[in-house]
Amino acid sequence: VGVLSLILFSYRQLHMENPIINLRVFTYPMFSLGVLLVFLAMLMILSNAILLPMYLKGGLLLSAFSAGLTLLPGGLINGIMSPINGRLMDRYGAKWLVVIGFSLTTIASSLFLNIASDTKHSTIILMHVCLSIGIAFIMMPSQTNGLNQLPRKLYPYGTAVMSTLQQISGAIGTALAISFMTMGQTSFLKDAGENPSAMVLRDSLVYGARKGYILLMVASIIGLIVSLFLKRVKV
Repeated sequence: VGVLSLILFSYRQLHMENPIINLRVFTYPMFSLGVLLVFLAMLMILSNAILLPMYLKGGLLLSAFSAGLTLLPGGLINGIMSPINGRLMDRYGAKWLVVIGFSLTTIASSLFLNIASDTKHSTIILMHVCLSIGIAFIMMPSQTNGLNQLPRKLYPYGTAVMSTLQQISGAIGTALAISFMTMGQTSFLKDAGENPSAMVLRDSLVYGARKGYILLMVASIIGLIVSLFLKRVKV
């Protein structure tokens, strides 16, 4: 229903004299590429935001406070990197920042495929920091480079398109991440009997979380390939 609604909405916008969102912004290739990269980055952000806390609490048996502290370094690093990335982009352009970003997220997501119920706390923090730095390298450069290609009169429409698709990406990402995780848990518990022990349930959650991170790795690899076609847009 959601996909059908988007198709009908897009058709309507393309045939209105004064559209709510001018979808002709997609005729600009670097903008379209930037939208796709931001879409993939947001999918990874929100997928990780739901998988990692569940793993920390259900797999490592951390308290909500400890789980929050585990996520804190990654969030802080992500915020610190934003102004640094702005200066790097002005100097070197967006392409190689985004390529580096997706390389880091690919490494981090592949490491998350090996998490277990006895993975060290410090290891989780380092992997999350790596993922957060990668995301920081992707988001702002992709957005800015894409919007730079648009004529000034299309800036509001370009911003609206990116914001809307970020929300859609987040919804898709969380739904898929939980689906992958649930399928992994179901597969793990298939031979566990009707009343699995608490330890088995814990292991099933960890196994499910690993399956969920397959989504992040796939999205990251796609983003890495797409980012190679990014070209610098000068204002």
